[in-house]
Amino acid sequence: MGDDPASWLSSIVTAAEACGFAGLAVIDHLIQIPQVGTAWDPIPEPLVPLGLMAGQSARLRLGTLVSPVTPSGRQASRHQVECFAPIVAAFA
Repeated sequence: MGDDPASWLSSIVTAAEACGFAGLAVIDHLIQIPQVGTAWDPIPEPLVPLGLMAGQSARLRLGTLVSPVTPSGRQASRHQVECFAPIVAAFA
C-alpha cells in the first residue's frame, strides 16, 4: 500500500476488472488481522475504501466480508488468479 493507499486501491480495482472479476469485498473487522499487522495497527472502516472503489468502477459488485468463504461457494477461475496474483504480489 505504501504512502498512497488510494492509488494502490485504484490499481486493485482496475486489475480486478481487467481480470474479469465480478466483484470485490473489503474486510469489516474491528481490529487488524494478523496477516496484515498487529491488533493495534489502524484499519479503515469499510465504507471509505468502498466509496473509493465505487468511484472507480460501475461494473464490479462491492461489499464487505468477515470470512473469505462466499455464500455460493464459487471459486476464482485459474485465469483470474494468474492475472491478479502478480499485481497483489507487487504490493506485498
